[in-house]
Amino acid sequence: MAIDRHPDALVSTAWLAAQLGDPDLRIFECTTYLRPAEPDEGVPYHPEAGRADYEVGHIPGAGFLDLPGELSRQDAPVAFMMLTADRFAETIGRHGVGDGTRVVLYSRDRAMWATRAWWMLHVMGFEAAVLDGGLEKWIAEGRPLSAEACTYAPATFTARPQPALMLDKDAVLGAIDAGRADRVVCYCGGGISATMGLFLLHRLGHRNLALYDASMAEWARDETLPIEQS
Repeated sequence: MAIDRHPDALVSTAWLAAQLGDPDLRIFECTTYLRPAEPDEGVPYHPEAGRADYEVGHIPGAGFLDLPGELSRQDAPVAFMMLTADRFAETIGRHGVGDGTRVVLYSRDRAMWATRAWWMLHVMGFEAAVLDGGLEKWIAEGRPLSAEACTYAPATFTARPQPALMLDKDAVLGAIDAGRADRVVCYCGGGISATMGLFLLHRLGHRNLALYDASMAEWARDETLPIEQS
């Protein structure tokens, strides 16, 4: 039987309901949507933060994190690229995340938005938690929702970046050539859904994990990079 090496990384709806009102708790909705692009636009989708749905109803006391906007580089050729450590620290600190706080992340429809936010915090040396079942489970259990927007007092976030956890294409090429059996590098279309695998592997106790941040959104555009088809 697999053993959960990091049980605090996943919290239940019952636990969260009991913790509402804790002054050290920070809850964030991370919902994002990928809106289809027109065929002639040259991109597969347009990222859209799910703030409108958050404003209709969310877990009481939850703030909102705009992943495609404030938590992604806007000058990158592909969407959702990780911010620099200083920029990330300034942004997440503005949301009230700092030393001594406990962070719980959730999203609706797909868990990958919560795990993407979890991974970014993990890369910066901060261990957050993901809500098991997300907003769907919270609603299915008849738990309350709020339409009142929540903001936390700004805090000082100390970034402890671990660059080995977030790779660029050159590092991925190097990993392919090295063929190390003790390292896991995850990727997907845009560096989002792969974080669900990383989250699970982390809980199972795997230590040497990394994400190819730009993933296939970058790799597939470069004809000089190897692609294997099965």
